[in-house]
Amino acid sequence: MPMKFFCSVRTDGVRIEARRRSLMRNVLLPVDDWSKNATSEQAAVRVLLSESVRSDGTSVVIDHTTAARLPGSIADTINLPPLSKWHATLGFDGRIDSPDGAVRIQWSDARNRPVTVKRTGAFVTAADETTRLTAAVFRLVAAIDAFNDTAGSSAEARVPAWHAVQEAL
Repeated sequence: MPMKFFCSVRTDGVRIEARRRSLMRNVLLPVDDWSKNATSEQAAVRVLLSESVRSDGTSVVIDHTTAARLPGSIADTINLPPLSKWHATLGFDGRIDSPDGAVRIQWSDARNRPVTVKRTGAFVTAADETTRLTAAVFRLVAAIDAFNDTAGSSAEARVPAWHAVQEAL
């Protein structure tokens, strides 16, 4: 029986486990057995067993940057949430060099209706549906978060964070 991957989004990354059907139940596979049980999942297993992941023996955790960069075929194989269908509009309050300047992100659906999302790293959830951000969008929203975290600081502290937002745009 082929193995199947299960993912859970966490604040520190995405936890991935592999299970294989055995008689009447799913059996959790130790990470060391993933390569032996891989068939069409071989490329996904190679990525998941790379040096950039943490393992606890029965699962691996990939960081959000890695999750956002995964090719669609591998993301689908490991059952990551699909790419986000919501788009973001950016707005600005104040000036970048003022202590209270901030970038606002307004998420909208395909009909430009506002959507309230909860973001966890490279994933956004709205109406109980979790989707994944592309690497470019994740880099941008992470840079915006870092800039907004400098609120109350001097212009000297805020400008480098703003530079990261400009680079992501």
